[in-house]
Amino acid sequence: MKKNLFLLLLLFLFLIGSAYSQNTGTVKFGESTFQEYFFAFKIMPSMTGELVQCAVVKKNPEGRDEITFMSKETWARQMTGYEASKANPNKENFVVKFNIFEIPPEVSKEGEEEIKEYTILKTVSILANLWRLRYSEYPYQLPDGNPGKGWAANSDKKITWLPSESQMQILKEYGIGELSDFCYGEDAFKLLKDVRTKEFQAKYNQNTEPASIENGSSTNNSGGN
Repeated sequence: MKKNLFLLLLLFLFLIGSAYSQNTGTVKFGESTFQEYFFAFKIMPSMTGELVQCAVVKKNPEGRDEITFMSKETWARQMTGYEASKANPNKENFVVKFNIFEIPPEVSKEGEEEIKEYTILKTVSILANLWRLRYSEYPYQLPDGNPGKGWAANSDKKITWLPSESQMQILKEYGIGELSDFCYGEDAFKLLKDVRTKEFQAKYNQNTEPASIENGSSTNNSGGN
């Protein structure tokens, strides 16, 4: 009897080890383990003129969250594991882990430094253009040209700084109940991934033809707060 129990225990441990060894590479959303700090952003103007605020957030159910704001570049470096972060203690590359975007072959063949630079700049570009989700017109005058139209479609055409009710319902799927809310954790990674797809853009834009989420390098301001 004891021998059979011992054999069953060995089989159980083997199956656990086998399942763990196969859980490599990219993962599905919702499969992450517990964590205390989260990467987050919100589409809210800052005192420095940034339209998207990036931060690392420690959730506190019993009081105010602990929020550390940072520039988009710092956020991107930490999120990709190229810089130490409380939200990424194992220095994982969440772009790769959640398949947010792929590295083109012509970049990959240039080596690790080119991959690093491309990954950070691409992440910053996507973040910088999330303003399109909130605005129908870019809210500031730019010396080097117009970055194009935003995607917000408020029923009052005079309101250029708020999405429509149906668009807010879409944002709620990513944890953004109010525009002042942070989108954080896997919801943040999922939005960065989905916002680049034609399916999301067509749905959000009510089947109109949107500008690319990565257009408009002039919107890529480097400040933070």
